[in-house]
Amino acid sequence: MLSYRVILDVPTELALYLARLLRERRREIGTPRGTRALSCWRQAVFALAWFRDRPDVARLGKGFGISQATAYRYLAEVIDLLAARAPSLRQALEKAKEQGLAYLIPDGKIVASDRCTEKSTSRKGKQIDRWYSGKAHGFGGNIQALFAPSGVPLWVSDVLPGGAHDITAAREHVLPGLRSYLKDLPVLADSEGAGIGVHVPVKRPPGSRELDLNTRTRNMLLASLRCRSLTRTRSRLVQDQVRHQNRVEKILEDALLKISVVISDLFGASGRRFLDALVAGERSPAALAALGDRRLRATRQQLASALTGRFREVHAFEIATHLRLIDTINDEIARLDARIEQQLTSIPGVAPACGSCGLIGGGHSPGCASDGTPVLGLPERLDEITGVGVCNAQVLIAELGAGYYSSGNPQRQTRSRIRELERLNPGMKVTLTPIEPATAAA
Repeated sequence: MLSYRVILDVPTELALYLARLLRERRREIGTPRGTRALSCWRQAVFALAWFRDRPDVARLGKGFGISQATAYRYLAEVIDLLAARAPSLRQALEKAKEQGLAYLIPDGKIVASDRCTEKSTSRKGKQIDRWYSGKAHGFGGNIQALFAPSGVPLWVSDVLPGGAHDITAAREHVLPGLRSYLKDLPVLADSEGAGIGVHVPVKRPPGSRELDLNTRTRNMLLASLRCRSLTRTRSRLVQDQVRHQNRVEKILEDALLKISVVISDLFGASGRRFLDALVAGERSPAALAALGDRRLRATRQQLASALTGRFREVHAFEIATHLRLIDTINDEIARLDARIEQQLTSIPGVAPACGSCGLIGGGHSPGCASDGTPVLGLPERLDEITGVGVCNAQVLIAELGAGYYSSGNPQRQTRSRIRELERLNPGMKVTLTPIEPATAAA
């Protein structure tokens, strides 16, 4: 059985805080010193490692030198300890009110679990698995949570069986406690979280009628929130990807290979061929150097010199692990990119629109004065700014939203939209500065 080093990317302060809680717990129940298999610090690191990556508990326990039963018991102890300190819904709402948060975001999630044998009876009278979620296509539990506008969770509910619908779970755990706070804390939710006083997306009515400005503003905020969660998830995945790439470079340094000195991108086409060949067992510097692209500035002699070192099997095993994780993250980022582009289309003002004829969709109406001029969407227009890029443009739209102005009096509708934004964001104060005619003409 092989062992390898791993980095736990959590703050040291968090591990120290959890270790202090465990020490207080052991003193409270009178645990004699030296009778536990793990110290408070080691148990805290063990639990945080499981929270971070959700590995197999038994295998993680072996790495810490404890049995499977002890590993499950230590993990359950930490979970119970943290759950006892979690705030109630009322406490979370009172704290949000004191902080003056602009609005709250309720949402639900199916947390995966092992297969559960508990049965229930469906509406059709059939026996079904109570903890099976048709939404997630697997077994799990339904939890509801309240989030701040920044995306930080403020409160998490008790778990319900995965077969419970989100709206059922919200009506049982969230909506009863929210009703007395809705005047001070606006709540923006998806259509599944509909309830008394909760703002949900509203579709445009049939015909040519437009939604009122306040409803359009709330729709824009909701669409931005959904897109923002996707862009933030992508940012976290990119950070994970960079951490794995940095770890590969450290392993190569330990093996005395200096590939990064002679090629600019270790994970480009040539660099990846070098890594794959090393993992496959190739150790000849000349054979490895021959895999480099002809367009590389480094010569074959320079490549062979950089690929000469003390590369061992343990290095190959570690690098293979990180490369598999990097490939998985790349696939997830590609799926997120496609979903973000799809989600952006639901935000008003993002789709390509002609400034002359007003046609939305990237074309021009017959006889348009701007006919022949390319029509760009908001991400493409932001991409034209030096240093922004498509990904940063998507993040800007998700975080800040897109301006929405319909036909009519632009100045009046702009002020109406600002009043609605200030009502949803009490700390926001926007002042319209008039533009002088001479300045406007210039």
